[in-house]
Amino acid sequence: MKSFIKILIILILFPNLSLAAEPIAVQSIANYIVGIQEPSGAIPDAFDNPFYNQDNDSGYALTGLFYAYKATGNTKYLQAMKNNLEWQASLQDSDGSWHWAYSKQNQRFSPVVSQYYQSQGIRDIKNVDAIQSYFAYNLWLLALTGQEASFVKQMIPTAKKGIDVFLTRNYDPKDGLFYSSWQLKNNQWQRLSIKYSSGQADSYLGLMAIYKLTGDKRYFNTAQHIKNNFDYYFWDSANRRYFIGIDNTEKMKGEYLMPQGYIPFVFKNKTPWQQWTLYYLAKNQQYDGSIKAQNNSKETIFSAFLALGDTSLNMYPYHRQKALTYIKSMKASNGGIKMSSQYPYLYTNIAGFSIMALAQDNTDYVK
Repeated sequence: MKSFIKILIILILFPNLSLAAEPIAVQSIANYIVGIQEPSGAIPDAFDNPFYNQDNDSGYALTGLFYAYKATGNTKYLQAMKNNLEWQASLQDSDGSWHWAYSKQNQRFSPVVSQYYQSQGIRDIKNVDAIQSYFAYNLWLLALTGQEASFVKQMIPTAKKGIDVFLTRNYDPKDGLFYSSWQLKNNQWQRLSIKYSSGQADSYLGLMAIYKLTGDKRYFNTAQHIKNNFDYYFWDSANRRYFIGIDNTEKMKGEYLMPQGYIPFVFKNKTPWQQWTLYYLAKNQQYDGSIKAQNNSKETIFSAFLALGDTSLNMYPYHRQKALTYIKSMKASNGGIKMSSQYPYLYTNIAGFSIMALAQDNTDYVK
């Protein structure tokens, strides 16, 4: 109750508070991503990390580069997008699948999983919701700029193949939602039974993008079902926030903060549930602009999710400004954004989401 009163007082005192894009900060972070990109087009997950596109790190980074282009007009960010999409296309399996991450040896890229998954007997992961979806989404964003029309046309079959294999293998016709991924365990490919809430938003973006690129209404209808029914499936009424996901019929409770800001930003339909979940982030914001989670990690990306969600809902501009200030305070000397003060890793997905937050761009690019 105290948090609600505090927020209400802020809104009364600052009724016309508005925010604008911060092109200097955006440019600095985008330059970090471009600066570590390799001649092949590959973008490592961090300047000192041996993995590439781990769980869609490159996908989120490319979206950040698109927002950087919109904020600055610098076409080098579009060239970096094109180069990485070309690299991703070269790694696509013949059936349209991509893998969870890649490592490089002698200039050759091979699928890899982290030690965490290896310890569980998992030897490979593929058909990840975000990765299969974001190739099409980033290709559509590139198409919107009008700068690379011939390249976009050339890559549409690759994007379509990635979405189609995802529809074939991850789609559940019973509820119209998507399972997360497939895992190779005991020499057998097994579908992970979880449907992540944030993964549905990723799927929506990819489906809408391929609809825009092909005109096939089948993709549009599948995407709209996710958007229109999301709150029904994923709302945690007891805690007034979104579930992490659905594991078969069990709702996965917890404090994972991505969907609480990412969902309002992606769907932009301003439902009452989206307003409540953004309030959940705002009430947990600390004085410095960080978001306090139960493990006290105060990850920078959580502040980015608050800023992104409020870019759509415009409920807490004061809190949004504090979140943006915190993001900027976590910038490293090379332009990367630290994961947290405790863990100063400079992952490219954090850079991408930070750019999107700082750009203050609420355009619905798949509408």
